[in-house]
Amino acid sequence: MSVSVSATRVIASVVGKQITVKTARPKVGIQVVGVQGPPGRDGTGGTGGAGGSSAYLHTQSAASSTWIINHNLGFRPTMIAVEDLFGNGIDGFLTEHVSNVQTRLSFNPALAGRARLL
Repeated sequence: MSVSVSATRVIASVVGKQITVKTARPKVGIQVVGVQGPPGRDGTGGTGGAGGSSAYLHTQSAASSTWIINHNLGFRPTMIAVEDLFGNGIDGFLTEHVSNVQTRLSFNPALAGRARLL
């Protein structure tokens, strides 16, 4: 077992499994690290996916401040990457998952480009 203490002035004593720490500062960070146990059992397999594509590419040809994307993925995408028509990455847009098959992106100013939903 190891003990790591961070403070200005510290007096630490270890008796059995009890650690006593005295310090001049009121806040002390203490980390006690023991021996790692054996690995756990393997988990059970997950259920299969819905099949088909798990990504969708949306192209917005005309500049718009709101993109309505009907992706029909059957879930709310956790990753959305947006780029303009020149391939430059876009940040700072608002995302609203209307349903498991529709997502709304909002931009200011209006933008044309592509969105990849994963």
